[in-house]
Amino acid sequence: MKQIGLNPDLMKFIDKVGVFHETVGLPRIGGRILGLMIIAREPISPDEIASTLKVSRSSVSTNLKGLKLFRLIEEIRIPGNRKEFYQFSEHAFENMIKMRLTTYDPFTEILTEGLATLKKNKLPTGHIQNLMNYNTLEKNLYINLLKKIEKKGTG
Repeated sequence: MKQIGLNPDLMKFIDKVGVFHETVGLPRIGGRILGLMIIAREPISPDEIASTLKVSRSSVSTNLKGLKLFRLIEEIRIPGNRKEFYQFSEHAFENMIKMRLTTYDPFTEILTEGLATLKKNKLPTGHIQNLMNYNTLEKNLYINLLKKIEKKGTG
């Protein structure tokens, strides 16, 4: 199993990315894998990730699935090699925003139903109306951000 040689400064960066992701509710190992992908010069196999980060292969597999789901990384096939390899997605930021945008309309539907239920039961609606306004504002911010990223080509 090949280990990618990293100096202490790079390992510190990888660990900080892991800790950051843990603070927002994601697995630390997934954040560390993402940190490694950000600095990698070429696609990396799960075995190389496990060896480099000194974590189990099964933990790497589990976390790769999550990173792929969020489209932060992409699987690469190298001709003549049966192994899977991964790399940081060239469009990771754009993908994160697009994924986030898919959540607003379903949440708006839930809030709309909740508002109708509150009104029907003659309960205060202020909190839910504020949340609906915030949801719409945030969605519009992400739409505008995505347009800027796509225009600049820095996704």
